[in-house]
Amino acid sequence: MADSAFELLLLGVLKNQSRHGYSLLEFIDRNAGELVGLSRATAYQVLRRLERRAWAVATTEQVGNRPPRRVYAITAAGEARFAELLRTGLAGEAARRPQADVAIMFMDQLPPAERGQALRIRLQRAEMEAARLAAAPPHGPGSAIDSAIAHMRAHAETEVRWLRALVESLPEPDEPEE
Repeated sequence: MADSAFELLLLGVLKNQSRHGYSLLEFIDRNAGELVGLSRATAYQVLRRLERRAWAVATTEQVGNRPPRRVYAITAAGEARFAELLRTGLAGEAARRPQADVAIMFMDQLPPAERGQALRIRLQRAEMEAARLAAAPPHGPGSAIDSAIAHMRAHAETEVRWLRALVESLPEPDEPEE
């Protein structure tokens, strides 16, 4: 997932409610864990960037004897950035995966056995991703999260079909010499 997608995700959650970092990540894990691979380290790095760019502001909160924690809130500039990222994302500009497509463009530069092995690994990963998305629990009638999961699942299933056909079309690797 690109950095701008992480920014969109974090700003979107903060737009609904100010949160401290741990609560923010727990919310994402519970509600959108099927969609993103956002590590805690990356999330905090993106939160710091949102602060530097004045798209979010953090205050320190102390509750009882607990250690102080940073509570993040979206700013007006952050709301404008969120709207920009949302429009761009919905228009589909972020939906392209150029790195994978570039690798496909040059796959014939690998020896056939190595190319086949790489594509079989990619197929296995795509099958696992499609299965993971198929097993995602529903979030409720009319859920936008369910729509996003269905979209990702359709892409994963298409990738699986395309890769299966490609792998089946590969020449058989030469038998190893004894």
